[in-house]
Amino acid sequence: MNKAEWLAEGAALGARANKSAWEIGRWLVRGEGLFLDEKPTSKRALRAYYAVRRQKWEALVREAATATNLAESSLRKYAQVVRRGVKVEGLSFAHHIEVMRVHYFEKMGLGEKRRFDSNAATAILMLAKDSNWTVAQTRAEVSRRFPTPNIAQDALDKIKRILNAVSDDQKQALIEALETEFAAMKAAPSQPELFDDNGNLLPF
Repeated sequence: MNKAEWLAEGAALGARANKSAWEIGRWLVRGEGLFLDEKPTSKRALRAYYAVRRQKWEALVREAATATNLAESSLRKYAQVVRRGVKVEGLSFAHHIEVMRVHYFEKMGLGEKRRFDSNAATAILMLAKDSNWTVAQTRAEVSRRFPTPNIAQDALDKIKRILNAVSDDQKQALIEALETEFAAMKAAPSQPELFDDNGNLLPF
């Protein structure tokens, strides 16, 4: 299949997006395999590969968004659900989106790496099906089992500690640098990190 044929298929799927979320996700994941370069084996080649892989992936998603007339964020969600491989028949696609942040921690060296927990996600979806839960009820169960850490407060506390440890001149320079960085972040569209430490493509 060439790129034009793949995009035409996406346009057809996008026309009935409310009924084809699974198909769209599979379509995008298949497109990654078709039109993104294969991962090389040598370490030197890997550096060059990852240097351009993100740009190529972002370009592919933009093309997919144009073809399907869907938001890039929606396409990322569709592909994320498909790539993680958890599916319980009888539940909506929205139910499956809610369990995408179910995780466990894997020890890596001196630290830990958060990993998607497919077993726990499946268990929650099965419970949702058996209990006839709504999407909101499924979300509540995920939040109960896997509460979101207060990242904003943790980050703010860390910034305060740093500011209190430096001189007044350094403090002012740091505040100005933070203001510049925040302004740039607001002006640019947010993009996900695409690869984990092992070079595997991460969910959107």
